[in-house]
Amino acid sequence: ATPEEFHQCRLRTAERMLRMAVTEGAGSRQTGHSRMALATLLYEQQRAAEAVQFLQVQMESEPRSVVETEAAFNLGKCLMVLNERSEAREAFLRSIDAAGGLVDVKIAAYIFTSRLLLEDDQGKLAISNMMRGVALSEGTPMEPYAALQLGSAYLMNGNPQGANSVLMERREELIDGPGREAAAFISALARFRA
Repeated sequence: ATPEEFHQCRLRTAERMLRMAVTEGAGSRQTGHSRMALATLLYEQQRAAEAVQFLQVQMESEPRSVVETEAAFNLGKCLMVLNERSEAREAFLRSIDAAGGLVDVKIAAYIFTSRLLLEDDQGKLAISNMMRGVALSEGTPMEPYAALQLGSAYLMNGNPQGANSVLMERREELIDGPGREAAAFISALARFRA
């Protein structure tokens, strides 16, 4: 078999095993993790509609599970791909509001929610949303990304001073870290518009 055929065979095998784990191990405490893995596998194969089904089943059958934050976040990403914008935003907000879960996932949910709000011309709401996201991100590896999103929201809402302020407060993290080029662009555009 060619490397691509071998890869496809492995994907089909993994999918078959995860489907069996989800159906035959329905009472297991690991079923939520199996649903998450299966949904991720389907999403990566551009099968978002199928992934949505498993994520919705997970959230309905175990609403307060240990994977709620991640399941809601992944559901939001799938719904974005399917252009179901308001449902995607609701899923991201559920990810943010879920008890427990990874902080980085919650910060990413703030970023995606802000993006959807900006695309829907709700700039003020996007800014207030990202201010909470930036506050949550302080001291984490996600802080530069959250700051860039907030700076972008300020800039798109006609507030170049706000954008520049956010970037200058995190100058040390942005100067040589991730998002350096984006920060330089936003900073230059903010100064130009000011």
